[in-house]
Amino acid sequence: MPGEEKQNQLIYPVGVDDLLICMMTAQDSSTGVPTYATKIWRLPVIVKLGIKGNGTVKAKFASNKMFARVGRQTGHEISLDYVAMPVALFDEMNGVTHTEGVSFAKTEVKEMPYFALGYIGPMSDGSKGCTWYPRVQLTNAEELELETTEEEIDIKDLKITMDASGLRNNNVLYSQFNPLRDTVENLTLEKFISEVVYDEKVVDKLVTP
Repeated sequence: MPGEEKQNQLIYPVGVDDLLICMMTAQDSSTGVPTYATKIWRLPVIVKLGIKGNGTVKAKFASNKMFARVGRQTGHEISLDYVAMPVALFDEMNGVTHTEGVSFAKTEVKEMPYFALGYIGPMSDGSKGCTWYPRVQLTNAEELELETTEEEIDIKDLKITMDASGLRNNNVLYSQFNPLRDTVENLTLEKFISEVVYDEKVVDKLVTP
């Protein structure tokens, strides 16, 4: 209906748009927030993005009845099929150092660098939303598959797997901006993707004139 609010209309996702990556320069702690690089990479490279949560549900019984049913989710496994990625960014995500273009992978214990990952999702009405994961790492298990080029040109997809976890200072696993919600007044997609949104204070900063 013409006067119906958008949040009540049948508007649906229509694929996935650009990928956002911003390196974390200082980790968060129980009392401090994370800090990020000033540069946010916006890459039009997503072929497929998969998200798998680790949510669990427990039931508590009392007086022979189910008293409560509670759930918890502490992480997401994110799989990405993509076309290409700048080598400078991929080296940062892997924590790779190199000399004369040569890097070495070693068997020593290593903590992978942290970064924020975002993706933009277009809607059927033409609007776009976005999700930010503020604390993400590449998994250590590498997967690589190479194929020869045949007569018919075919650009093969590349694949990486990442683990997203909640921040230590506020437990935020991800933030999500949906332009269809009726509480939207001043926030726009452009503002939301201009900075990694990891808590309410960042939202307040983005909507303050």
